[in-house]
Amino acid sequence: MNEVILSAEEYAEQGILKYDLGYYEESIKLLTKAIEIDPNSIDTFNYRGKSYFYLGDYAKAISDYTKAIEINPNNPETLKIRGLSYCCLQKFSEAISDFTEIIKSYPDTPQAYYSRGLAYHKLCDYSNSISDYSTAIELDTNFALAYIKRGNVYKDLNKISDALSDYDKSIELDENSAEAYYYRGFTYFNLADYSKAITDFTKAISLNPNISHPYNYRGTAYFELSDFTNAVSDYSKVIMLDPNYYKVHHNRGLSYNMLCDYTSAISDFSKELDVNPDYADAYYNRGVAYYKSQEFSKAISDFSKVINLDTNFAEAYFCRGCAFYDLMEYSNAISDFTFSIKLNPGLIGSYYGRGNAYSDSKEYHKAISDFTKAIEIEPTYADIYCGRGIAYCSINDLSNAIPDFTKAIELEPNYAEAYYNRGLAYKDFGSIAKACKDWRIAYSLGITKAKDLLDKLGG
Repeated sequence: MNEVILSAEEYAEQGILKYDLGYYEESIKLLTKAIEIDPNSIDTFNYRGKSYFYLGDYAKAISDYTKAIEINPNNPETLKIRGLSYCCLQKFSEAISDFTEIIKSYPDTPQAYYSRGLAYHKLCDYSNSISDYSTAIELDTNFALAYIKRGNVYKDLNKISDALSDYDKSIELDENSAEAYYYRGFTYFNLADYSKAITDFTKAISLNPNISHPYNYRGTAYFELSDFTNAVSDYSKVIMLDPNYYKVHHNRGLSYNMLCDYTSAISDFSKELDVNPDYADAYYNRGVAYYKSQEFSKAISDFSKVINLDTNFAEAYFCRGCAFYDLMEYSNAISDFTFSIKLNPGLIGSYYGRGNAYSDSKEYHKAISDFTKAIEIEPTYADIYCGRGIAYCSINDLSNAIPDFTKAIELEPNYAEAYYNRGLAYKDFGSIAKACKDWRIAYSLGITKAKDLLDKLGG
């Protein structure tokens, strides 16, 4: 069957109809035929340009708009959409030029100032951006979106009060603006005002539940407030909406760690590492999950990977030292704790961990030295006093051991191990009544072996 040949106007009419229906590829084919017959129709180039624009082919869109402008240089709509196409290609200077041409001919057009403000903002020309948004607002006092965008510039300039004022005004003008609630929530989030941030993110989500960013930041706000269950729920929603946003797996993994759901945490960190195999933090946090699951060899493997990627990661040496300690590899543990102290002399856990490793290696004086250093850094940690007390007992220095156990109990009144060990020290010191009293308390707190000692002494 022979193809029916239509006139340029008929092809253009059908092409515009396809454009209106959203069939952009078919629209382009029909409009191209119209242009082949009549290459001087502004509307044909404009609509084909729009079709290219909505297909994301901005270079071809610009080519068509340029042709339309050559035919009629005074069409503001064509200049506007070519300017927006330039923005999509990150060609902001060219976009500014187009919007400026519109303003020259039509100086009372708020949308032109608004669009130029967007381009200036992208070029970090904050002064001109604010000026253009302000002019747009003067020309249209109900221009809610201009308040949002000006607020974003103020936020980038750390003029938080001005930013919040603009977001408030935008919401006053349009209470159904998810974007305004999102950005105001984001500003509260950066101020660490997480409760207000959650309120705004929740409102943004209610208005537009299919955008991932409000869920992500609300999840992090919940995390900062130690509401890890809600954090997991929000991060899971982000993953559902944007499966390729793998960074969220890391955040959800951290939340699972805090909830002691180490299996789920390990799964999330592993998914992130599938995409980013050189991400030290993911190995570190997966190592923590393995350690908490008492899978010490796997933990050591992950912490070693962290150290290979970042030789100055003090916490990785510390955690690997803890894993070696729990495997009773005290020499390796001492080595790692020592290196972590070299990198971070204020890391209290490394002194405490090395002190325990020295103590279990029967190097009690070294243990006492490390426990003492840890106490200098943090004098309110009951476990350190108890550890030093045990080391003092091991060298029969009971006069120092007993005060350490007493201090541990003072800091933590239900510290069963401290009562039990002070009881041992009192026994060796000859204070049997005090020993029995401590063992009775230790037994009431769950130290069953204290009962055997009481029975032997008739206490």
